[in-house]
Amino acid sequence: MESGDKILRFLRSYTEKHRRPPTVREIQRAVGFKSPRAVSYFLDKLEKARRIVRRGRSRGIFLAGAAMSRPEQLKALIPNLT
Repeated sequence: MESGDKILRFLRSYTEKHRRPPTVREIQRAVGFKSPRAVSYFLDKLEKARRIVRRGRSRGIFLAGAAMSRPEQLKALIPNLT
């Protein structure tokens, strides 16, 4: 399985379970990367492919489909979203 797919699966399961997105370090541990920079590399690729949406803060990683299909849930997770 590709690393990007592993990250997407983890994002989905973690967010469903904890009702908030994971941090980069939590993704690092779950996917088995040795550094957070490796996670950032794949997050950049996923963002360019429009698979995720990132806000510039901790726990600011969201699945693009979830953000598009349920804006009210996204607003609840991200205060001050206009």
